[in-house]
Amino acid sequence: MENRLDSLDSPMICAKALALVAARFKTITSLQEIIVEVYEEGPSSDIRRKMESHGWILNVVEPVEEEEWNEDRSWDDVEDDEFHYDDYDDDDYDIDNDSDFWRRAAD
Repeated sequence: MENRLDSLDSPMICAKALALVAARFKTITSLQEIIVEVYEEGPSSDIRRKMESHGWILNVVEPVEEEEWNEDRSWDDVEDDEFHYDDYDDDDYDIDNDSDFWRRAAD
């Protein structure tokens, strides 16, 4: 879920929200630097300056287009896409014919 700081009613509310987040980050002792990914079209330059004033590094990224769901597609296809495998075993290793394995197992 994405919340837009620009949509807050008041710049003071935005500043307080950023200050609260910055305070929470400071409690994490192992945190060396804070890199925030922002889209080119948002947030505003004022909000970016406030983020940078807290010592945060802003990294501008391109928005990711979400794939629309195709009604003809099954959940099995999605899983295969996600994990990049198919129903066939690509492993050519044959334990039954591995003489070294059986020799070591007998030792």
